[in-house]
Amino acid sequence: MAPPVLARGGGVLYWFDAAGRLLAEERLDPDPEAAAHLILGRFRSVAPARRRAWADRGGAPGLVAEPDLAGALGELRLRVGTAAAEDLRRARAAMPPRPVVEERRLILPMARLAVGNALAGPDETLVALAREEARLERALGREQGAVAQWASAPSGPLAEHREAARRFRHAFEQHHRAIEARIEVAATAHVPNLAHLVGPKLAARLIAAAGSRAALARCTGSRIQLLGAKRRPDPERGPRFGVIYRAPGLEELPTDRQGRYARTLAALAAIAVRADAFTQRDLGERLVQRRDRRLAELRGARR
Repeated sequence: MAPPVLARGGGVLYWFDAAGRLLAEERLDPDPEAAAHLILGRFRSVAPARRRAWADRGGAPGLVAEPDLAGALGELRLRVGTAAAEDLRRARAAMPPRPVVEERRLILPMARLAVGNALAGPDETLVALAREEARLERALGREQGAVAQWASAPSGPLAEHREAARRFRHAFEQHHRAIEARIEVAATAHVPNLAHLVGPKLAARLIAAAGSRAALARCTGSRIQLLGAKRRPDPERGPRFGVIYRAPGLEELPTDRQGRYARTLAALAAIAVRADAFTQRDLGERLVQRRDRRLAELRGARR
């Protein structure tokens, strides 16, 4: 016999018996914004007493609920199962129609909250920080070059502006360091293995070049090696690496060995980011040992 079902339609909860008849309904909140917060928060902010009442109303322990509701009730150790697809189809077919205006009032705040949550996610945060840090680094380089050109002379019409330029650069550098500190925290939390292997700044730049941690985890080692390259590879002359050229140890090697090291590092980076994205295993130290071993081999290779 089919169990009773708890399901949501818009901002209303519905209880149906085994035959699909409506047993009860309850509005989540009269305010659409508050209801949207409850729904997108997977009902965790609902008071435990109210959640227990939901289970009791459906005749627990036989009640089954849609996944988010089942999860919220299960946190209270209530015996509520997850509804099967057939249970949900039966419940949704029996739901009474809601006024269109009421549905629209809920859909709009839910859409706004969903976009806000996506933009506040770790991927978007890391991508935004990495792009801002790269922009600041380029701006600092341009500023240094400009000052070296027009304020290098000890005297002259522009020499009096040297102190103002120094203060501006100091403020710029402080902002850059603050962004780097935020990147270190965000990258270490979001991609710990990758940050350990290549450093937080480069880990953030790789994710920014790919678009997200999941997208980077789907990249092959050869693709990671070329992420961020400015020129397209061609048979005659193409880049050997993209942003990975900033990896620790790469600049210590002769030019003819840098490509080999970049290939190894990109392959290890692919392992690291997949562990971060899929398994959450701590592989950082082992990957660093493999990286350092390869770097030592290339340093000692004969010319």
